[in-house]
Amino acid sequence: MTCKKSTVINLIFLSAVGYYSLWRFLPSYATHYHNPKPVYNPVITPHINLHSTAPARMSGKHLSWKGSVVEGVMASSGENASHWSKVMSTRQQRIKEVCSRHRNILRRFLNHNRLLFDTRHHLAYCRNAKAGTTSWLSILLTWAGMNVQGMDPEKIHEVAMEIFPNLGPKEAAAEMNAPAFTFTAVRHPFTRLVSAYKDKMVENYRMDVQENIISKYRVNNNVPSDLHTNVTQDQNELKQISKLTGFSWKNIVRLQKKYSFFQSLKNTDNISILYSDLSIPTFREFALYVSDQILKCSLLVNSACLESVDVHWQPFFNRCAPCDIKYKAIVKVETFSEDQQHIQQLMGLPDPPQFPEESTINKHASAGPSTNSLTKLYFSQMTPWERIRVYLAYYYDFQLFGYSPDDIV
Repeated sequence: MTCKKSTVINLIFLSAVGYYSLWRFLPSYATHYHNPKPVYNPVITPHINLHSTAPARMSGKHLSWKGSVVEGVMASSGENASHWSKVMSTRQQRIKEVCSRHRNILRRFLNHNRLLFDTRHHLAYCRNAKAGTTSWLSILLTWAGMNVQGMDPEKIHEVAMEIFPNLGPKEAAAEMNAPAFTFTAVRHPFTRLVSAYKDKMVENYRMDVQENIISKYRVNNNVPSDLHTNVTQDQNELKQISKLTGFSWKNIVRLQKKYSFFQSLKNTDNISILYSDLSIPTFREFALYVSDQILKCSLLVNSACLESVDVHWQPFFNRCAPCDIKYKAIVKVETFSEDQQHIQQLMGLPDPPQFPEESTINKHASAGPSTNSLTKLYFSQMTPWERIRVYLAYYYDFQLFGYSPDDIV
């Protein structure tokens, strides 16, 4: 009898051990995704000499995250740190509210390949093209102990892909639950579109696409310098925009009246300085092409369709899924220096070296008023209704990240 009891106890014990082992070492993807357990060692590229970056004040302490607040040691102190924390909380709350209202449209399948992981410092960064990406990669590489002075943008991207590993779904989920400091960068959609036009379309973008844009959107085979004087803002245009966007006439008219950007910009004689080569699409033609491409996908409510849109003007909400990833910080090109300094101090990371004036980082950090002026100049070549089409193409980016068309005026 005693032998039988002992056998039963042994069997129960072995079953419990086996069950625990399966639960511990073979977690389902769903369990790992929602409550990942860090069961791997952080990856550090062996041939890169990473400096120790934790200052003395961080020793013996551990940073833990609770919502958008850091518990433990907050290196950035005083009113500035408190203000920055409130700004981040406000941005996060806005995203939460917009995502709640438009969940069916904004929800995305989480793609970890878009996140770059600095596993040494538990940083995760989602790249949005034309939103200071090269600058942030330079900063991340500097924090990782690399000297990026003298590197051109292409080299910076190449080295970043080498230094920061692509993690599989389980490893990425575990890293993000380490906890990691997750952040992404955004920019005013209109200035971003101008930057994309200057950087891509003017710099010999695909010829077949350029020819298609010109044939579809050019007016009388000429640059439409007198466009404003000949276009009537009538119900036909309103009907066309409603059909393109899915917005009701009433809402479109309300938006047109709400923002002065759609009314106050006047055509300018400076158009000649913008378009010297008529074989290249004008900004107006490019903007209409991009907005129609995005709106077509938006009407289909099809994220796969948006994946085909060039990443340099693909909507932020599609690429970095802010409704599915709870970013600790949403940084902006417009507040680049402030955001970079606070993240750096918050994580106890070293100061990046001072770069010369021609560096990419300083270009992004100082690209404020001049960019707005150029944006106004480009958008002045479009009718108010055409501007609304572009706005509605990026409507959810405007809503999610708190931008307004009137930021440009």
